Amino acid sequence: MNATGKKFEAVTIKGTAGGLLCRLLDDESIEFSDVLAELSDRLSAGEKFFRKGRFSVELGNRSLEKDDFDSLLEIFNRFDISIEAIISGVQSTRSQAKLAGIPYNLPNNQNTRPALVAEGSGDKNGPRGGVHPFDTAEAYFIRRTVRSGQVIKHHTDVVVLGDVNAGAQIIAGGSVIVWGTVRGRIDAGQNGDGEGAVICALSLKPTQLGIHNVVAMGNTETLNDPEAGPEMASLQDGTIVLDSWMPRRGRLRG
Repeated sequence: MNATGKKFEAVTIKGTAGGLLCRLLDDESIEFSDVLAELSDRLSAGEKFFRKGRFSVELGNRSLEKDDFDSLLEIFNRFDISIEAIISGVQSTRSQAKLAGIPYNLPNNQNTRPALVAEGSGDKNGPRGGVHPFDTAEAYFIRRTVRSGQVIKHHTDVVVLGDVNAGAQIIAGGSVIVWGTVRGRIDAGQNGDGEGAVICALSLKPTQLGIHNVVAMGNTETLNDPEAGPEMASLQDGTIVLDSWMPRRGRLRG
């Protein structure tokens, strides 16, 4: 909440080829302490995915002095997160990065987007519909079987064109779809705001399923029913529920 009692989202995290990009609200009408509080909450909620990650941090046009910059570093250090670069349009903030020995860059079209604006801040040029913690257009497609001992981690949705064998694990910020049999462990909705995530498979025989912060063990009749067919697991009223999943069939038109 801001001083007027209106809700805002101050943190968004986007996956890039070099790691994760964390963008912090640079609206000066919002106290930086509130921005840091939301950052801490987001990282705590998604700790399983974020811990020991590599982040670039984009601060837009917010000016940070030493105390605020140190507070920012302390939060990332708490989760063993490495800061690869600070992206800032303000000299004073880049100076703090230099003093801390962290590489820094000016904002550009490749490493940032227009400044975030808090909902209700009065800037009509801001993003509509609010901002979201992840860029969901970056699903990870795996065109093979995930074998025992392999751990796949991705910040949004994961699609496997193959099986997930016993001893394998997938940790996804969003949903997981397996065009095959799941015998290993699946943890979906691990981005801290993942109650709406689902797990779908042609055959679900997992050792364990997790959605958000709820876990279901695989040694149950429901999860190992050989006649179940394709199923979808979702979170309903704090419980993981299985429903029949019928992948839609269509006919190609020439």
